[in-house]
Amino acid sequence: MALLVVSDDIDELYALGDRFHVMRQGELVWQGTSAEVTRDELVELIASGTAPEAPGTAEGNSTEAAPGEETAASHG
Repeated sequence: MALLVVSDDIDELYALGDRFHVMRQGELVWQGTSAEVTRDELVELIASGTAPEAPGTAEGNSTEAAPGEETAASHG
C-alpha cells in the first residue's frame, strides 16, 4: 500500500512512513528509507533541494528507479 503525505512536520513524516521521496520544483532530488537519512539531513534535503554526498548510512542514493519500480520523475 502507498500513501502520499505532503508535510513539513518531520516527526509526522517519520511516524507515518518508512520511505521518503524529496522533490524540488517538480524534480525528484532524493529517495530512500528513514534508516538512510537522519532528521537533520532530511530537513537539509527539503530546504536546499540538494542531497548531501552520503546522507545517513546511504552512499550515493540514486533517484533512478530500480528495475520494475517507477518514480514520480519517471512519469515525465
